[in-house]
Amino acid sequence: MEKVQISVFRFDPTIHTKPYFDTFELETQEGMTVLDAMHKLKEEFDGTLTFRRSCRSNICGSCAARINGQAILMCKTQVKDIAVDNTMKVEPLSNVRVVKDLVVDMDIFWEKIKSVQPWLSTGYPDTLPEKEFRMDASVVKEIDKTTDCIMCGICYSFCESIHNNQKYFGPHVMAKTYRFVADTRDLLGPERAHRLIQSTGTALWLCVDCHNCEEFCPQKVKVLESGYQLRRAAYDLGICHPGLIGAKKDLAGRGKLLEVSEFEGTMRNKYKIPQLLPSSESAVKIIELCDKIKNEETAAKAGSADEKRGV
Repeated sequence: MEKVQISVFRFDPTIHTKPYFDTFELETQEGMTVLDAMHKLKEEFDGTLTFRRSCRSNICGSCAARINGQAILMCKTQVKDIAVDNTMKVEPLSNVRVVKDLVVDMDIFWEKIKSVQPWLSTGYPDTLPEKEFRMDASVVKEIDKTTDCIMCGICYSFCESIHNNQKYFGPHVMAKTYRFVADTRDLLGPERAHRLIQSTGTALWLCVDCHNCEEFCPQKVKVLESGYQLRRAAYDLGICHPGLIGAKKDLAGRGKLLEVSEFEGTMRNKYKIPQLLPSSESAVKIIELCDKIKNEETAAKAGSADEKRGV
């Protein structure tokens, strides 16, 4: 057995004016998880130590915390794998209010997920099929990229966009929304992306691609890919962020973004460099091709709809 020094974040707003750390020395055993260690601290050292836990099987997500700066599930992580020089620093999730010690207020987390109606909308019972809802295997595979989410809050805690703007809905909402957008049984489909934009403004484009959501996710959910697909669904509905429209104009007129053009102009004047003009392989051509493909797809869908109506 090895002794480990564990510094635990402590804060009870009914008693303390500011947080502090309690340090304990604990004898660990082979295979001991961080959650096991927390239970031992509570049972043998301080019964007031407060934290959440439930299943102890990496399913419920209740015991999410920050250990030595890493976001983990305490029940899934062994002390020997996370301790550094036989020390551990245990803190609550960030981007949420601390209720007591490691327990945080998750109300805002759940309010945001509820706002997107995270349930299948099939129009039941009016659209009930004769036998069953049939799905293509490729659709199931696409949905599986997000269904492993256990709502632990780790992605929310480490989201840089939420850190700077609490109005941002969060990566968990992105993943859950796309789970239903990709589901062919859901009648709302891409409309969910539209509703998300209506309720949050331009928040769909506020992701800064810090990759924390996927890096720390214990289930390795494809959160970023969900966001990309939602933006694509929004674009198919004719919804685009004003900044992207401005970028398109810049690319069409200069072959590069305005910021790049201004920088290039400054450097060109300073170093007497000849002006660079957009080539045939510039981003303008790429945009034109994308628009062409989109228009062709729209026309094909319209033609298919006309055939079904017998027009």
